[in-house]
Amino acid sequence: MTTMLDAATTAMLVVVIRTYQDRVCAGVLAISHDTVLLNRWADQVLHLSATGIHAGRSKGARSQNPD
Repeated sequence: MTTMLDAATTAMLVVVIRTYQDRVCAGVLAISHDTVLLNRWADQVLHLSATGIHAGRSKGARSQNPD
């Protein structure tokens, strides 16, 4: 999702996506290696590993800024 972006651009992109998501009541599927960003931004996070898929509720759950 944000592999080659600096922190400021990443934060701005997440705000734009969230704003649009709230406006149209949409879900967002984000695929990323940036687990810090995903944990701060997402309501739920699935972690894929060699041992399987591990589900959990994110600590951030849309309550914190993504930066």
